[in-house]
Amino acid sequence: MTHCTYHPLKTAIRTCENCDHNYCDACSDESALRHNPSAEYACFICGFSLLNLKAESEVEPFWRRLGDVYLYPLSVSALIVLFATSFLAASFSQLGLLSLLPEIAISLYSFACLRETAHGNMQAPGVEACFQGSIKPVISVVFVVVFATFTTAKIFASFGVGLGILATFFYMVTLPAAILVIAIEGDFFPAINPQRLMSVVSATGTSYFVMLLFLFIMLGSVGLLSSFIFSERLASLSIFAQSIISNYYGIVTFHILGYLVYQNRYKLGFEGQNNITAPDIRDDVDWLNAKLEVLIKSGDYPAAIELAKQQVAASNSQLWQWGRCFKLMCTGRSFKELESFAPKYFDKLALMRHDDELADSYMMLKKRVPAYQLDDAERCMTVARSLFDLGQYPYVIDMLQDFHKRDADDDLINLSLQMVRDSYKKMPGKEKNAQFFQNIYTMRNASA
Repeated sequence: MTHCTYHPLKTAIRTCENCDHNYCDACSDESALRHNPSAEYACFICGFSLLNLKAESEVEPFWRRLGDVYLYPLSVSALIVLFATSFLAASFSQLGLLSLLPEIAISLYSFACLRETAHGNMQAPGVEACFQGSIKPVISVVFVVVFATFTTAKIFASFGVGLGILATFFYMVTLPAAILVIAIEGDFFPAINPQRLMSVVSATGTSYFVMLLFLFIMLGSVGLLSSFIFSERLASLSIFAQSIISNYYGIVTFHILGYLVYQNRYKLGFEGQNNITAPDIRDDVDWLNAKLEVLIKSGDYPAAIELAKQQVAASNSQLWQWGRCFKLMCTGRSFKELESFAPKYFDKLALMRHDDELADSYMMLKKRVPAYQLDDAERCMTVARSLFDLGQYPYVIDMLQDFHKRDADDDLINLSLQMVRDSYKKMPGKEKNAQFFQNIYTMRNASA
């Protein structure tokens, strides 16, 4: 099992061949799907399309669940369809074109079985499936058979028996693949494209040939059972029984075909991005958060910083987003933006009374830019008070020991002198320093 590069506990379902990284759903960029449902997931880092990783091994092969496969047509709805279409086939057998109606109904139902199974629903569809859906897939299969017959006959006539037999064998082997292509793409022309048919056979691999083996066995069973049942004296009853047998195996066949699609759905492109549902498309905030996480974990801090700045520029930005942007700027190498961003962030923290976070953020900034000084006097005192309350006295002293030399309000200067004095008092062996600032405070207020 392959795991996500950035979430090691999660199974990876897509990969970027350009970056050589594997991604889970959270790390895949689905933004293109907002405007084009048939678009592909992309890599947050390089923007290249992602390839699906989910393998057929994640689904139990159909030959390991043969009991369920052969019980599939025995649900109530499927049995009703079996008996109803068989009865109609026997009743309409002498009525010309009307005899096609039960064949069309069972064909529509069989394609519904294929579609439901391909989507992972292992229960037979309801009776209404006989009357719903497009008849186009059924007609497409008929056209494929006619096209294959005509082409094979032409090859026999033009190139001889050898190539004719090869062509016949090819069309016999790839007819199920043609049905799968029609089910996946809903079109006739890809189903007669040899390259497309071989791509289906290649994608499904061993499973396809195991399926062929079962189809030939079932085809032989239908012929054998029909020969036992047929009676000229009871023609209608024979047709009824033969229809039940052939329709039963027909539903089983389309169920197996659907299961083959389900087993190899990612390789075949059946469950691609065009099947995504609305809840899978994240809103802007969640999408930006996901992209930021990937950029950060990949070490692309410049791109992450630019994205974080976009987030905080929004009117509805959250404080934690400001905090993340600040921390990202602290990890960078250029601190020019950080020095202009920090005061705004500090003001937000102060406004929301996040005093501990304010003190921690200032200390983080000083570690990255030791020479940094806050210009605004009131902001400076606000941060100093947070540092003092947190017991970070050296930082208070570093910030305020020359504050009395500033052109600031007298009350702020007095407060700064008191805070520096009290900070020195809290530090062992700094009594003289504390007294020094007490003297400055006394002289300033005595002259006043």
